Amino acid sequence: MSFTSTDLSPYSSHLIVQSPTPTADRDLDLMSLLLLIMEVVESTITLPRTVTRKAKEPGVLAASHLVDFWDTPGGARSVGCVYVEHRPVGWLPAAADKDQLHHLVIVTTNRDGLTLVTLTDAEHREAIIARFKSGYFTPWRPLPKELLIQAFVAARKMKTLWLSGAHRSTTVKPSAKIISGPDLRDAIDPMGDSTYLAGAVRSEAAGVSLGNSSAWIGPNGDRHALDARTDGVFQAIADAVKATPPQDMAVHAGLARRISDVSLATDCYHVEMASPETLSSGQGLASDLAARFSVELGKATVVKGKPTCAFTAEVTHLADGASAVTAIAPTVHDERVSFVIAQPPAEPFAAWTRAIEGNSSLLRVFYNSGHTISDGALAEARTQDRPFDAFEFADFSGYKVTQEKPPGTTLRLDRMMTVKDQSLFKWIFKEGLPRLKLGAPAPGRCWLFCDDGSSEVADFVHLDTRGPTKTLTLFHAKGANSAKASRCVAPGPYELVSAQATKNLRAFDAKDLLGRVQHRLEKKGKERVWDHPWAVNAPAIADAQPMIDALETLGMDFACRVVIVQPHVLKSKYIASDGTISGTVGARQLRALLSGVESLAKAVSAKLTVVTDQR
Repeated sequence: MSFTSTDLSPYSSHLIVQSPTPTADRDLDLMSLLLLIMEVVESTITLPRTVTRKAKEPGVLAASHLVDFWDTPGGARSVGCVYVEHRPVGWLPAAADKDQLHHLVIVTTNRDGLTLVTLTDAEHREAIIARFKSGYFTPWRPLPKELLIQAFVAARKMKTLWLSGAHRSTTVKPSAKIISGPDLRDAIDPMGDSTYLAGAVRSEAAGVSLGNSSAWIGPNGDRHALDARTDGVFQAIADAVKATPPQDMAVHAGLARRISDVSLATDCYHVEMASPETLSSGQGLASDLAARFSVELGKATVVKGKPTCAFTAEVTHLADGASAVTAIAPTVHDERVSFVIAQPPAEPFAAWTRAIEGNSSLLRVFYNSGHTISDGALAEARTQDRPFDAFEFADFSGYKVTQEKPPGTTLRLDRMMTVKDQSLFKWIFKEGLPRLKLGAPAPGRCWLFCDDGSSEVADFVHLDTRGPTKTLTLFHAKGANSAKASRCVAPGPYELVSAQATKNLRAFDAKDLLGRVQHRLEKKGKERVWDHPWAVNAPAIADAQPMIDALETLGMDFACRVVIVQPHVLKSKYIASDGTISGTVGARQLRALLSGVESLAKAVSAKLTVVTDQR
């Protein structure tokens, strides 16, 4: 049976490669690459498979049909091949009939040498990807990851992340994980996720496999939809090339980074086989190796005449307990690791060395320099400095930034309702609520409650039941360590107030909060609640029952905010006139501290804001 291009409508999932030296004859380039691909496909099909009674049975490439050249509306050129595979059935004996499977490969190129390879069979796609990584298809090479990120991920919402661990295997932290959400940029934990490497990401534009130079978009109803998406991929990459993204561009600053300079990795201290469940490709081979071999670091941790990243591995054949030691030197090309073994051991160990030479994802290597080889990449798994975007720089003119509460040996809340008071408590009530766009207290709808004291929930609790979404806000205040204009950015002034905010995050449970508020009102008197805006000498309300009733009916559908008011940091000290963020040790430590609080706040679906001095 023959096919034409109008018969085709495969899923838009493309391996993206480029040739630095495209010829003027695109048809010749396309046919040359297609023929090479079909050679690899046939070798993959005929590779013997295990069937019943552990017999080995090869498959057969039964037929192939060329789909003639066609042009996309955007000017790209395509050619395809429909082929038929007779595949052995794993649960039947070798003599049984084989499954007949139809597959498709399409190769599409533009005038700049950028090429998309589309295969409908996952196993064959995996084999083609491995050959592209090894240089088999030279001059075609995988697209640099920074172009993939710029084209499909940058400035877009991240919906799903596939993460592989660059840390040693442990029972208390996953070796790999998949996370999903409306936008994961704010969901990354700067501490806990800093040892994970992004293997793939799905944005609102497309899914991208960084290690496999691939992108997937979605199903197509006909060839015209396929061509339109193909042209869109070419345009997105062309725009990315014009943007000239940096080579070290990452999916997210909070994740482990891919490193190209293998000389930075020194002093290997541990090697292990990758768990098959954590791999995106080669799971079957990984399982076979795990059943046949074990591996540990050899006694010679420094290999004479080899680079500092080299190490020795002692491989044990589990069937007879025999072992062999082999020297391994990692290299990195296009951010992809290869293991070079100059003197491979004899069988059966040669099978192990051939496997890791062919697929570097199978072996994980750890260095005291803080580097890890994992998922076929060299990563730096360190907690990194990252931006903290939750600062709110506010005007504290007329207030004493060092004074948390109204003056006096005991708390007198009526004093913050006076003109003379210059405390941060007064600032929160009078200036802070409007500055943070929180509703002014109003009878029966919105309240401000002061919970200051031992075992407090917060210094202030703000509850607003107006609008479609109710809002509960916890304020934590602390005076600056100094009022001098020369005070430096430092984490110390924020440590205590951050601890108070963190330990009280459970107060967002309405039932827990209700009990604690009732206890405070009974113990300290009920004149701690206001249902009106700040005004000179305005008293607290005598009856707090309306707020209690609102808490009892709050339910679970409400927005949560945590506000830390600590004006120690001056904006002029934190952000230079040219917009540069401070990189001092104190500033980096402060970002680490507050990022940890922010991460914990997000865990209870709360938004963190840190208010400091705008001077």
